[in-house]
Amino acid sequence: MKKNHTPQHAASLPRRGTIDMKPMLAVGLTAATVLAPQAAMADETTPEQAPDQSTQQAAATPTDPVEAAQADVQSAKDAQSAAQADVETKQAEADKADAAAQQAKANVESTVNADPGVQAAGQGVQAAESQQAKAQSDVKAAQGQQASAQADEQTAQAADTAAQNAAQSAQQAKDEAQRNADQTAKAAAGDDMTKLSGDVQSAQKVADTTDKAKTDAQTADTTAQDTLKTAEQNLDTVKQAAADASDPAKVAAAEQAAQDAAKAVETTRQNAENAATAKTQAEQDLAAKQATAKDAKNAADKAKTVLDAKTQAKAKADKALDKAQSDKSANDTAVAAAQAKADKAAKAVETATADLSQKQSNVQQAKKDVAAAESTLKDATAAQQQAADEYAKLSTKEAQSAAGFFESRHANAAYKILTDSSVSEYIKTAADGTKTTEHLLDTTHLGADGDATSLDNMLKALDFIDECNRLRETEGLEPLKVSDEAMAWAMLQANYAATDFNHIGFHDANLVGGVSTPKDAYQLWWTNEKNYLDSLPKDENGNITGGDYSKYGHYLNARTWNGATGVGFTNPANSYSTAAQYFAQMYDDSNELPLSTTKEYRAQLNNYITNIKNAKSKLESANAVLSNAQTALDSANVKSTAAEQAAKAAQSTLDTANAEATSTAAKLTALQAAATSLDQTLSDAKTAAQSAQSGYDSAKSAADSADDTLADAQSAENAARQTLKDAEANLTTAQNAADQAVKDNAAAQTKVETMHNAQATLARAQAAYETAKSAADQSAKTLADATAKASAAHRTLDEATAALDAATARQTAAENAKATLDKASAALKTAQDKATKTAAALATAQAKLAEATQRVKDAQAAADKADKAVEEAQAKLKLAREEALGTDAVKTAQDTLDKAQAAANAAHKALDEAKTAKATADQRVAEAEAALKQAEAVKQAEENAKHAATAQSGTTGAQTTQNGTQNGKTATGKTATGTPRFGAAKDATKSGKRLAQTGVNAEATLGLMAVMAVAGAGCVLVKARGKHINRW
Repeated sequence: MKKNHTPQHAASLPRRGTIDMKPMLAVGLTAATVLAPQAAMADETTPEQAPDQSTQQAAATPTDPVEAAQADVQSAKDAQSAAQADVETKQAEADKADAAAQQAKANVESTVNADPGVQAAGQGVQAAESQQAKAQSDVKAAQGQQASAQADEQTAQAADTAAQNAAQSAQQAKDEAQRNADQTAKAAAGDDMTKLSGDVQSAQKVADTTDKAKTDAQTADTTAQDTLKTAEQNLDTVKQAAADASDPAKVAAAEQAAQDAAKAVETTRQNAENAATAKTQAEQDLAAKQATAKDAKNAADKAKTVLDAKTQAKAKADKALDKAQSDKSANDTAVAAAQAKADKAAKAVETATADLSQKQSNVQQAKKDVAAAESTLKDATAAQQQAADEYAKLSTKEAQSAAGFFESRHANAAYKILTDSSVSEYIKTAADGTKTTEHLLDTTHLGADGDATSLDNMLKALDFIDECNRLRETEGLEPLKVSDEAMAWAMLQANYAATDFNHIGFHDANLVGGVSTPKDAYQLWWTNEKNYLDSLPKDENGNITGGDYSKYGHYLNARTWNGATGVGFTNPANSYSTAAQYFAQMYDDSNELPLSTTKEYRAQLNNYITNIKNAKSKLESANAVLSNAQTALDSANVKSTAAEQAAKAAQSTLDTANAEATSTAAKLTALQAAATSLDQTLSDAKTAAQSAQSGYDSAKSAADSADDTLADAQSAENAARQTLKDAEANLTTAQNAADQAVKDNAAAQTKVETMHNAQATLARAQAAYETAKSAADQSAKTLADATAKASAAHRTLDEATAALDAATARQTAAENAKATLDKASAALKTAQDKATKTAAALATAQAKLAEATQRVKDAQAAADKADKAVEEAQAKLKLAREEALGTDAVKTAQDTLDKAQAAANAAHKALDEAKTAKATADQRVAEAEAALKQAEAVKQAEENAKHAATAQSGTTGAQTTQNGTQNGKTATGKTATGTPRFGAAKDATKSGKRLAQTGVNAEATLGLMAVMAVAGAGCVLVKARGKHINRW
C-alpha cells in the first residue's frame, strides 16, 4: 500500500531550544514565496519612502556595477598568480630543507654505526643471525620434507580410499551384472529359434504367393476396366452417330472426318517408318563408337602397364637415393654432433674454470642478498600491517554505511547526525500535549540491509533526486544539488517512518511509504498533486482559493525549492519501503562540503564503495608480498650454502669435460673417414634416379595421352547412346501416334457406318459393352478376394516376424549380459589387486611421514636455540648503540640533525602559510567571479523588465483593469482560470504596477529572482515574518 504523508515545513514545526540549527539545513525562500501576496512583508520600506544611507551612496557612485566587478575579478586573479608563485618558491625551499634533514639523519646513523663497540656487537648479531638463518633453513627444509611426506601420505590415502571404493563399486557392478545375466538367460531359455525362424519362412512363402495372385488380379482388373472404358466410349460414339444419322450435314461432316482420319493413318505410318530408320542409324553409329572406345581402352591399358613398370623402377631408384641421402645425412649429423660435443667439451673446461671463480664470489654475494632480503621483509611487514589496519577499519558496519562515507569525506555534521544521538534527538508532542524524547538513531541501523544508510540504498536514493530534477526540468527549473547533511536527515526520516509513519519535525520534507521506485514516489508527490492543484478554483487575481494543502504541498516543495536536497530510501524485508526528501538551504558558516550534482555525488560514492571492495585485495596483495619476502630470505640462505657446495663440484666437472673431449675427438675422426665413401654412393644413386625419372615421365605422358583418347571415345560413345535413346523415344512416340491414328480412323469409319446402318451397329456396340461390363465386375471381385488373402497372409507374417524379433532380442540381451558379467569379473579382479597395492603404499607413506615429523621437531629445537642467541646479540647491539649516543662524534652529528630539522619545520610552516594565502586568493577569485555573474544577471533582468514594460504600454484593445485582466482574460490572452499562479507578480509585471501591499514593482521582483537563480544555495533573505504565513 502506498502512503503519501502531509508535507511539512520547518517554520511551522516545534524546535528544541538545545539544538544549534546553524550547522544544520536552513529553510530557503523560493521564488513562489517572493511573489505570493500572502507572504508579503508589508512593513518593509517601499520605493516611495526615503532611501537609507547605503542607497544614497550607491546612487552617488557613477561607476557601472559590471565594470567594477570585472576590475575586482582581474585584481583577485593577479593576487592569485602572486600567491601561486610564492607557493612554488616555498615548496622548493621546503624540499631543500627536507633533503638536508635527511642527510643529517643519515650522518647520525653512520656515526653510530662507526663506533667500535657497535661494530663488534653488529658482527655478533650477524654471526648469530647467520646461525639463526641456517637453523631456520634447516627447519624449512625439514618442514618441506614433512610437507612432501604429508602430501605423499595424503596422496596415498586418497589413492587407497579411491582404490577401496573402486573395488567396492566393482563388486557391486559384478553382482548387478550377475543378476542381470541370470535374468536374461532365464528369459531366453524357452525360445525355440529354429521353429520361430521356420514360422517366418512359411509365412513369407504364403505372403509371396498371395502377393503374386493379388498382382495378377490387379493386372487383369486393369485390362478389364480399360476394355470396359473403350466399349463404353464406342457405345457413346455409336449412339451419337445413330442420333446424327438423320442430319445430312452431320453425315457429311462424319464422312469428311473419316477421310481425314484415313490420311492421318498414312501420315503417322510414314513418320513411324522414318523414326525406325533413324533408330537403325543411331544403333549403327553407337556400334561404331563402341568399337572406337574399345580400341582406346586397350591402348590405355597397355600404356598403364608400361607406366606401372616405370613407376616401380622410379620408386626403386628413389628409394635407393633416399637411403643414400639418409645415410649421408645421418653421417653428416653424426659428424656435426661429434664436432659439437668436442667443442662443448672444450667450452666446458673453460666454463668450469671460470665457474669455480664465480662460485667463490657467489658466497659473498649470497651474504649480501640475505641482508637485502631481511630489509625487504621488514618493509613488507610494515606494509602488511598498514593494509591489515585499513581492511579492519573498512570492514565495520559503520564504514560500510553512509556514516563511513561521510566520515571519509570529512562531512562532520552529516557524520554526527548518524552517530551522535544528542544531535538527532526529537521532542515529540502527542495529541494530548504530552512530550516525549525520540532517539532517532534507535530506528537507524548503520549499513544494515534495507536501512536507508546502506550504501546500496544510498545509491538508489540518488535516483529519486534524478527523477525530481527530471520533472523540474519539464517546467524550466534548475536541478537541485545534493547536500551531505540533507542526505543524513532524510535517512533518519526514512528509517523512522519505516516503524512510525510520521515526520520527525526538523526540516521541510516529503514523505511516502509503500513505493519502490522513484517514478512511483513522484507519481504521488508531483504528478497527482500537480493535477489536483491545476483543478482548484482561482480568484480574480489567479490565486488559488480553497483546496487541501496536504494534497498539493509535496508538489510545491519539489517545484519551488531552489536550495539543497537529500533523499533517504528504505526497503526493509519485514516492513514497507519508505522514501523521504528534504529541502534545505546551507548557512554561510556551515562546515558542509560544497554541494554536488547527483552525477558528481554518485561518482564520489561509487569511488568510496570501490575503496571498500579493494581493501581486501590490497591486504591480500600485501600478504603475498610479505610471503614472497620471507620466501626470498629463505631462498637467499639456501643459495649461500649451495654456493659453497657448487665450488667443490666445479673441479669434478672440469675432469669430466677433459675425458669427454678425448672421446669425441676419436669418434669424429672415424665419421669423417666414412663420409668419402658415402658421397660416391649418393652420386651414383642420383644418376640412377634421374634415369628412372626420365623413363617415368615418358610413360606418364603416353598414358595421359591414351587416357585423353579414351575419354574422348567414351564421351562420343555416350553421345551416340543418348542419340539412340532419343531415337527410340521418337520411334515410340511415332508408333503411338500411328496406333492412335488407326484407332481414330476405325472410330471415324464406325461412325460413318453407323450413320448408314445405325441399328445394326448400335446393337453390336451395346453387346460389346455388356460383355466388357460383366468381365470388369468379375475382375474387381477377383481382385478384392486376392487383396483380402494377401492382407491376411501379411498379418500372419508380421506376427511371426515379431515373435522371432522378440526372441532374438532376448537372446542378444542374454549374450550381452554374459559379456558384461565377464568384463565386470575382470574389472573386479583388477580393482582388488590395485587396492592391495595402495594399502601397502599407504603404510609406507605413513611411516615416512612419522620420520619427517620427528626431523621437524629436532630442527625446530635447534632454531629456538638460535633465536635466543640472536635476541641476546641484538640486546648487546642495542646497549652498544645507546652507549655510542653519548660520544662526542654522535652528539655533534645529532646537533646538526636538530638544526636541519628545525630549518625544515620552519620551511614547511612557511609553505603552509603560502598555501593558506593561495587558498584565500582562490576564494577571493571565486567570490569576485560570482559577484560579476550576479551583477550581469541583475543588469540583464532590469533591461528585460524595461523592455517588457515598454512593450506593454503600447498594447491596444479593451481597457485593462487594475488586476491585469481585460474582458475576462489575462494580458497574455489566456483565461483567468488557466495555469495556476503563485501570487500576483505575474499580472503586476504585465501592467507595470506595484505588487499589492508591498510597494515592490515588477522590475525589482524580477531582479531579485535573477540574483537568486545565479546565487543558488548561497542566497539567503534575512527578513522573515512570523512563524508561518498561510503554510509558507
